[in-house]
Amino acid sequence: MRRDKRVQFVTSPLMETLPHVYHGFGMRSKETPSGIVFPNQIHGNRVVVLDAPVPETWHETADALITSCPSLPIGVRTADCLPILIAERDGKGVAVIHAGWRGIALGILPETLRQMKGHLGVDCRDIYLAVGPGIGACCLEVDEPVKEYFYTHDKRALWEACTYPGRAGHWWLDMKMMAQRQAMEEGVKREHVDILPYCTSCESKYFYSYRREGLAAGRQVNYIVFTSREL
Repeated sequence: MRRDKRVQFVTSPLMETLPHVYHGFGMRSKETPSGIVFPNQIHGNRVVVLDAPVPETWHETADALITSCPSLPIGVRTADCLPILIAERDGKGVAVIHAGWRGIALGILPETLRQMKGHLGVDCRDIYLAVGPGIGACCLEVDEPVKEYFYTHDKRALWEACTYPGRAGHWWLDMKMMAQRQAMEEGVKREHVDILPYCTSCESKYFYSYRREGLAAGRQVNYIVFTSREL
């Protein structure tokens, strides 16, 4: 991947402790670094495993990618949804997730972790996970249909633990807390989860936000890649 110096990124201090992993959570920019493989995102729960290199023009429909291929950058684009980056401690593979409230209700994060276990043989206790800039509970007010969506997909307990009453018939939803809880329920250690504090809706100088800007909003580029490592 060739990094364009005009594209700025924030990083996870936790992920930076893994010397074989390189990553970035994008900020406002009209440029996109070349070489990153992106899926065609649809707010679903499909996970694709890349066992071999694919061209940059590959755009299969999915909201999460897993790869065991060193030097293959994988990424997602976001404008309020959560970009989630995952790395196995010893270099068995990495994953990237695009997770809005629909994806969280559909279980995109747990499904990705389960497929990493199944395809790569990883132990979730060795997983490092970083949740990047996304809309915070300070700005994500949702209504009754969203609540019903969570209930319909058997996420009532998650909803009740991670929402706060707002106006009549509305709630403030904390997607970052939801992601953390789902990761820990799959066996990821709390100390291996890094939640970056940035809210894309609040911080208009640094991030695009679909809720704030509507159809005019650009997209942040988020990526992860790892190098081969002697185990």
